[in-house]
Amino acid sequence: MPKTRENQHSWKKLLSPRVVKVLEDASERLEVSWKFDSKYPKDYPVSTDHALSETRAQLQNKAPVIHSLKELRKSRVLAKSLYDLVDDETVRILFEQQYADSYSRAVTRASKGFGPGLAAWRKIMKCLTPAYLIKFGGDDGPKPKVHFLHRELLGIAKSVEPGLSKEGLAEFLDFICPCGKKHKPEAIRKLGERLTKSRGM
Repeated sequence: MPKTRENQHSWKKLLSPRVVKVLEDASERLEVSWKFDSKYPKDYPVSTDHALSETRAQLQNKAPVIHSLKELRKSRVLAKSLYDLVDDETVRILFEQQYADSYSRAVTRASKGFGPGLAAWRKIMKCLTPAYLIKFGGDDGPKPKVHFLHRELLGIAKSVEPGLSKEGLAEFLDFICPCGKKHKPEAIRKLGERLTKSRGM
């Protein structure tokens, strides 16, 4: 059953019943996956990442895509470019979990060549191997350094209802976030501003 909270979840009134159901189910999955991942604090939170990916796919009415080397061989698809081997979106997610910066800005800087461009490229390179492993079914991502859980949940909140107030966002996180802490509207506002800035939104 969905988690219950003291408030009335006014943010739910802004969403369709289908989206609310997806988020209620996600709340339960995240509670289990975060509890499991918390046992291994030095590792990448694989279970939570999978739960978040599944939630994003359901919100977009898409089936989660799982790639494997066996699937590629079976379909006889041979890679012809780098992006046949890694997903740019996975690289972006990994980059923004590691650095308090926008992936798109880092790519722009890298295009300028040596100096700051080379420094940006080196950061991007560190995310390519984990992205490759993830695409082919591996779980060897680097441990996130930048507010992994709250950043991802705020991204989901903004995708389903961009106009949520800071109070609405805090209420949303109180409902769905498995961290067990009360989310303060002002702290959420500041994190949301950093998220918007880092992603160049």
